[in-house]
Amino acid sequence: MGVGPIGKERSPTAVILLIAATSGIYGFIWLHRVIRELRDHSQLVDVTSPGRAVGLLFVPFLGALWGLMLAHLLPSWVRAVEDQHGRGRTNAPLVFVLFLLLFLWPVAIWVLQEAMNEHWRFHAAAAGADACYAPATP
Repeated sequence: MGVGPIGKERSPTAVILLIAATSGIYGFIWLHRVIRELRDHSQLVDVTSPGRAVGLLFVPFLGALWGLMLAHLLPSWVRAVEDQHGRGRTNAPLVFVLFLLLFLWPVAIWVLQEAMNEHWRFHAAAAGADACYAPATP
């Protein structure tokens, strides 16, 4: 089913505080890590490279357009990964974009990080259940 490594659970509060404390610099680091985790976890979902995703934000004129596209693509990738694994459809894409448009970026980050955390917990629980039923090796 194309399941790669499980991503890291992050505290949404810590992510928001780090972004605010570093004047947004941690936001680029967070974005790079999240995209890399989504790409590595699900080989079937078409996710751009993390370096390209963050790097294009620094290109004059293109950066603003790419930022708007990422505001739509990132939560859509989270939803696609959930769909791929038969999970319920989250409202993260709609809520994320809505809060970004209202300049409530902390709420948008919170919603998206929580959706990813739930997905990682789902896989961690499934891996634990599989380990319980795995045959013992001699």
